[in-house]
Amino acid sequence: MLSAPDNSNNAAAAAAATTVPAYDEAGLAAVTHYAVCALRTANAFTIPFNRLAEAATAVTSDEDDDRGSVAACKWLANSKQPAPAEYSLTVLPMSLSSPPPISRKCIIYLEPRRTSPLYTAIERFFAVSASRFGPTEAHMYHPHSSMTGFIDIPAGGGGNELVSQITWHLDTQIRDRVVGGVTAARKVPRLVGVNTARDYPHPGTHKIEAKLDTPQVFREIVVALQKLVPRAHIRTKKIGHISLAYYNKHVKTEHRIKDDAAARIHELAESLLASTVAKDLVADVDNKWDIAFHELALESPAIFIPHRFNQIARWHL
Repeated sequence: MLSAPDNSNNAAAAAAATTVPAYDEAGLAAVTHYAVCALRTANAFTIPFNRLAEAATAVTSDEDDDRGSVAACKWLANSKQPAPAEYSLTVLPMSLSSPPPISRKCIIYLEPRRTSPLYTAIERFFAVSASRFGPTEAHMYHPHSSMTGFIDIPAGGGGNELVSQITWHLDTQIRDRVVGGVTAARKVPRLVGVNTARDYPHPGTHKIEAKLDTPQVFREIVVALQKLVPRAHIRTKKIGHISLAYYNKHVKTEHRIKDDAAARIHELAESLLASTVAKDLVADVDNKWDIAFHELALESPAIFIPHRFNQIARWHL
């Protein structure tokens, strides 16, 4: 079912994004408006997988101006295996538009589903920690564990074709290895606790993260993509945590998370995520995850303005 994007909060987000934060004595940014962080990821249209195939069969002309979109439909339509009824790809209508004249960046995330207790708990942590200590670089993203580093996509139709190839092979790997494969009995990560990585990413500042027990199959998917789409130069990641608070990894700032602040943020994270850990150890019924393929739409230069991502595809695990 198609669902239109909700732009009702755009004005509030714009106003919040322009707020310049003050800083407390601990060296952490203290922000007065945090509503903007609820709008990290762009809204998307969800199209059932079989409707993508139907759309592809309707394409008859090779003279279409957007060769990348035609290629994407053809890649997806040539699948030899039917997808389960509950399985769908999520794509943005922007994928059918003309390619932009600049290079792009895409990335593959493993994400707690946005209706899951874990996602809710982490978003609450982001909101509470921002109000108490100010935003950190982790607040620039929605809750996720990176499966890959950023993938550079060239401008023009060649870039669209590359995105189509990655999407096609990622879809095949997920359906073969996770959705219908032998790993189905243990196919999602499990939250195991909160960790403080000391002197990371630089000496004198610490990082707080949610530690995950992630099945090896997700790393195998990325290794397979490296071999199947070598020109994408995909970088693997450990897929072992969700970042909760850190400074100075990609965005330069004078602020640090020192010993006292790290202890307080760690304690807050444990208190908000403890019930989720306990529940996940008992049953997997609410421990739901997705794999999402995103394009970076806005690379923010400041920690109090979140990055924006356009979703290319999403797989429910």
